Amino acid sequence: MITAASLLDINLDAVADNIRLLQSRAPKAAMAGVVKANAYGVGMEQVAKVHRRLGTNTFFVATLDEGIALRKILGAGPEIGILGGLFHGAEGEYPAHDLMPVLNSLESVSRWAAGRPAILHIDTGMRRLGLDTKETERLKNDPALVSHLDIAIVMSHFACADEPGHPLTPEQFTKFNDIQTLFPNARKSLSNSAGIFVSPDYHFDLIRPGMAVYGLNPTPGQPNPMKPVVQIKTRLLQIRDALDGETVGYAASYTAKGTRRIATVALGYADGFLRSLSNRGKMFWQGQAIPIVGRVSMDLVTLDVTDVQGNPQAGDWVKVLGPDQDADTLAAAAGTIGYEILTDLGNLTPGVIAENPFNPGLFRGRFSVMSMTRQQMMSQSIPFLKFLTETCQAIGGTILALFQSCGRLALFLIQAVINVFTPPYFPRLIKQQFIDIGYYSLPVVGMTTLFTGMVLALQSYTGFSRFNAESAVAGVVVLSMTRELAPVLAGLMVAGRVGAAIAAEIGTMRVTEQIDAMSTLSVNPFKYLIAPRILAGTVMLPVLVLIGDLIGVFGGYMISIYKLNFSAGNYLHQTWDVVQSIDVTSGLVKAAVFGLIVTAMGCYHGFNSGRGAQGVGAATTNAVVSASILILIFNYILTQVFFS
Repeated sequence: MITAASLLDINLDAVADNIRLLQSRAPKAAMAGVVKANAYGVGMEQVAKVHRRLGTNTFFVATLDEGIALRKILGAGPEIGILGGLFHGAEGEYPAHDLMPVLNSLESVSRWAAGRPAILHIDTGMRRLGLDTKETERLKNDPALVSHLDIAIVMSHFACADEPGHPLTPEQFTKFNDIQTLFPNARKSLSNSAGIFVSPDYHFDLIRPGMAVYGLNPTPGQPNPMKPVVQIKTRLLQIRDALDGETVGYAASYTAKGTRRIATVALGYADGFLRSLSNRGKMFWQGQAIPIVGRVSMDLVTLDVTDVQGNPQAGDWVKVLGPDQDADTLAAAAGTIGYEILTDLGNLTPGVIAENPFNPGLFRGRFSVMSMTRQQMMSQSIPFLKFLTETCQAIGGTILALFQSCGRLALFLIQAVINVFTPPYFPRLIKQQFIDIGYYSLPVVGMTTLFTGMVLALQSYTGFSRFNAESAVAGVVVLSMTRELAPVLAGLMVAGRVGAAIAAEIGTMRVTEQIDAMSTLSVNPFKYLIAPRILAGTVMLPVLVLIGDLIGVFGGYMISIYKLNFSAGNYLHQTWDVVQSIDVTSGLVKAAVFGLIVTAMGCYHGFNSGRGAQGVGAATTNAVVSASILILIFNYILTQVFFS
């Protein structure tokens, strides 16, 4: 039984087809999913999932709360840009939810933390948001104003691309093309829906179609290339006669000329049906246009069905949007645009999203979604397909998130290394890190390698004695310590002591906004916090390993001489004969790489720490775990390089 007064049909297959068509018009550019205003009233969650299934990895919303909601839907990985910019007093919410602000002024640039990804908006003619003409000129003259930022995307927005031949469109392109050269490493984005169809020159690296995805016409005056996404029908509640001279509706704005058949349907401005359609809009019954007469009221609209062929009855369905009338046509009658029709009819009542990933599942108060896509029917009739789809989505999302994390880590590391080798330098800070990372780690590294060498000698002797090969103990101890055990164990110990401490310290500075304060005071956090630690780790871990080699070999020597009754001279002679320079060198190279890994992981996770004690704790754990895993992976890789 259908209890809803009106039915809203959403065709997700049409959404997918529209995305594919737009992508085919800009094959060299990536697609961004614009899902602001609840995906233009169609539903953020289901549209975002369609985008993800088609490979979209960048999304835009209007506000911070929309971004937080979208992050919960998408999970980790995809980029989410907040078009409304960097909200005052909420700066910490962006990194906490892995969101990128669209920086719309130099003032917001100064408030955004160094090293964090952001989107820079240049106003080339819209005059709403973005760096205005004066700020853009300042930026051209002094690009260092944004040098502390990780600019992921540079964007602007067309004002008149839907008006063929408008001179502002090529003017905006020229201005954007000029400023974008200052950011060779950033992706460029200019085209909205209409801009995609104007010129391939406007596509750049990233297209941002909005209305066209949802079936609105991006080429006014020409046939709509997009498939309709939304259909709406409403119940016919009652039909009565209005006699000659009688009026209909509030304010008596319609007067019957002769006897007219008046039908009342269950739709009104409470549902988002615009009041401006009073006495001018149309609905359709069996393909026939029915004019609206009288005022649109809160939940009722009156229609004149006098001239309709057939016999409409109470209980019939009347179409508001569908094959006979799309959102653009209804919008023209209302004196507005299709955007407003979709967002009003879709957003003014709350929605509940069903668990079925292929099901639009919108129940919008007086609206109920009844249409089903092909995928919906398959997912309901074949449960295994649903399971397989969800599994593939989870695996794909994880892989995409992994690649994105690797890319961000690589960019972070590149920026850190650049700051290591470029002035200014802070000798006092570097010296302090050398002491903290090197000197204070010596006891734990020394104890670890000492007992490792002792155990290694004892275990080797016990095993080799079965084959009368006890004389190999000295060689096994020195080769194992120099090639593998000293660098790996020292790296793991330092990861636990130093990596955790770095992540906790920098993470605490992040959540207490000390790093943001540095940026505000024009202090480069990479130069002040990151570079000294990475330099100290890369230099001091080889020193620790070299000392650990000696201590480990000494531990083996002590066990062999005083417990296993080896000859001291023979033991030292065998040790010296076996070890070669490549054995020691390979261990020291490994140590340098491991030192870089430990400090880079500590700095990276601390710098990108979430909010509060929980975020700092997670950053500390992630720093130690990721550094330990990478040490083991790179140990194998470097062993292959040196000894394959």
